[in-house]
Amino acid sequence: YYVTTDNQFPYRVYSAQYDNSAISVPSRANEFIQWKDCYPVGSAEAGHVAVRIDDPDIIYTSAIGSSPGGGGNLLRYNRRTEQTRIITVWPEEQQGAVKDVKYRFGFHFPVVISPHDPQTLYAVANIAFRSRDEGTTWEPFSPDLTLNDVSKMQEIAGGPISKESATAGFGSAVSRFVESIHKKGVFWTGSDDGLIHLSQDNGKTWANVTPTDIKEWTLISSIEISPHDEATVYVAATRYKLDDNRPYLYKTTDYGKTWQKITNGIPDNDFTRVVREDPTRPGLLYAGTETGVYLSFDDGANWETFQLNLPIVPIYDLAIKDNDLIAATHGRSFWILDDVTLLHQLEDKITGADIHLFRPRATYRVLSLFSNDKTDFTGTKYQRVSGSFETSTFNELHDTKGEKIRRYLDVGENPPDGVIIHYFLRHLPKGKICLSILDHRDEIIKTFTNDPITASDIPLSIHTGMNRFIWDMRYRGASGNPAIPGPIAPPGFYKIRIATETYSQTETFELLKDPRSEASQEDLVAQFDLLLQIRNRLTQTNKAVYQMRRIRKQILDWRQRSLGSEREHQFHELADGITEKLDAIEYELVVDPGIPPQRPPPSRLSRKLVSLASVVASADWIPTTQSYEVFIEVSSRIEQCLKKLAIITDNDINSLSDLISDIGLPNISTEF
Repeated sequence: YYVTTDNQFPYRVYSAQYDNSAISVPSRANEFIQWKDCYPVGSAEAGHVAVRIDDPDIIYTSAIGSSPGGGGNLLRYNRRTEQTRIITVWPEEQQGAVKDVKYRFGFHFPVVISPHDPQTLYAVANIAFRSRDEGTTWEPFSPDLTLNDVSKMQEIAGGPISKESATAGFGSAVSRFVESIHKKGVFWTGSDDGLIHLSQDNGKTWANVTPTDIKEWTLISSIEISPHDEATVYVAATRYKLDDNRPYLYKTTDYGKTWQKITNGIPDNDFTRVVREDPTRPGLLYAGTETGVYLSFDDGANWETFQLNLPIVPIYDLAIKDNDLIAATHGRSFWILDDVTLLHQLEDKITGADIHLFRPRATYRVLSLFSNDKTDFTGTKYQRVSGSFETSTFNELHDTKGEKIRRYLDVGENPPDGVIIHYFLRHLPKGKICLSILDHRDEIIKTFTNDPITASDIPLSIHTGMNRFIWDMRYRGASGNPAIPGPIAPPGFYKIRIATETYSQTETFELLKDPRSEASQEDLVAQFDLLLQIRNRLTQTNKAVYQMRRIRKQILDWRQRSLGSEREHQFHELADGITEKLDAIEYELVVDPGIPPQRPPPSRLSRKLVSLASVVASADWIPTTQSYEVFIEVSSRIEQCLKKLAIITDNDINSLSDLISDIGLPNISTEF
């Protein structure tokens, strides 16, 4: 599978081809996703996966045909012990006509853990079952929730021409089961023969709340309880198996007493599989169809395509996690749309403005992994991460706006490292546009501009419409050579400001501590403060070296000009003395580039700072006591060098300047 990026709304892809294993997506934070890092969940392949939120190593999976014990195969997998226990509701081997089966479990029968009690597990056939002891005992708590049309159950599944294996699941079964997140014991079910039921008393009584225009044998493929209103529910259904490819989406706001069809904007030949409501913005809906994703800002009244760079592929499920939209496709891939907070802020007054800055979402402060790239003789590039010998393969391309992108061939794509900043430009600005990052004291950390001449960092890419910029969360690094990157900003609140000659807008965002980090906020602030001191001292050192080299260059120039003058000898003697002193100071600070590498010189003070910065920044941790001591010692020696340089510029250079004036040449400049 391949992925391209788009500056507006880039989807990323995680893809897998697996064999008889249910795949669990690993953490995306700061790691390249390689599917070999995932683990098989028992022997399950085809069905639903339910993970205990209180103990993620306990995973329940439906596994039709993947284990002994008849239909409705259900497994409990313990990742710690790597043992798989079969907890099938009715473990009787059953083959023959559907009418002879005790319980009709569909091929993808629902397996759900209660959102109110992780000890309660549901498994649903044509009736609903509940277990409170991890599948050791099962309690039925519903009537038959299907049409239960016995006339359709006389023969083996598949009919007289091509008899389907009984292990493939049965029809006239419940296809969706949901417990309300708002109230315990409120259940919604949908069947593959066109019925929707509701129980509001923990399964004691059930009501048929099917919309009147849903025909028999319509597959209820998705039930979404609004995260904002317990009485509002969205339903997606399909009839493509009956040669009807029309979309079927419904909404109720009164517990199913009345329903409204909401498909305006979705083509009549693009049937719907799933619908979800955004957990942050009420009425923001996402729908997955046979060909892609659709979006509604007005609670389903109108839909528009949200395909972007997503392939034409069936979308079987959608989820919103930490403001990322995740799509599961029939291509056995997970596609992730980073940062839907942009959609939360989209309004007509914003899209009608000439310039608008969107508030960045809270971003985890994650240290970047070290990586280096290699290219083989075919031009294919390989990336090695964190010293591992395992590599990921990619090609480098350019998108439609000329920006470089990487297309990974064998791994998933990580989200961008840093804070994602979106801004809208109706027209290209005539003058300079600046994007500034500020701390909580409103002091500027960095400023980025579209002017390539004055830009001191990454220049802004400016396009009409939506623009995206990534701040790497770092302060400015040490200037000069050698240089070090600036320290990563500690967790806290920051500001982003966009400005032109006539417009300015500021938004606030937060950097969050990596939840895996062992460091406290105080530890990270202490680390940041020391790295900032190292950066500042290295900048002083580099500027001093630049100043000395500039002085020496001028001295060499004036030395040539003094040839033949009456005071040539006096000038040369004084100039040579200053040069020797400058050489001695520079020798302490930096390596002479002319020294042969076969005889490496001792470490210079600037190099010691660069090395120390790497030590301090190696992990989220408070600096060691010895790191502080090394910095104090090295910094003290640098300070001595700077004082010697000050004496030279105040005394020796002044004497030389007086002599130059007497000779009639321009004075030496000590500015830098």
